[in-house]
Amino acid sequence: MEGLKAILERRSYRVYKDAPVPEDVIGNLLKAGMYAPSAMNSQPWEFLVVRDAVKLAALSEIISQWIMTRPCAVRTCIKSRRNLHATCLRG
Repeated sequence: MEGLKAILERRSYRVYKDAPVPEDVIGNLLKAGMYAPSAMNSQPWEFLVVRDAVKLAALSEIISQWIMTRPCAVRTCIKSRRNLHATCLRG
């Protein structure tokens, strides 16, 4: 029941420490992410670790603008990667 308890009692945090996350912790998180199930074992994920705050802010702005200028982006990103390229990256 620990897994269900963790899901039901989860919390979202928006205040983070300034301390860097150790390499081994990042590695373990990435490995756990790669073990997530995917439709037809397609494993469509890509991970990007950004440690520089300025670069992270710039990337966040770019992604926000990309999503806001493409109405299909959020809806299509949930679908397959091939569908994303076919419908959103055209225009």
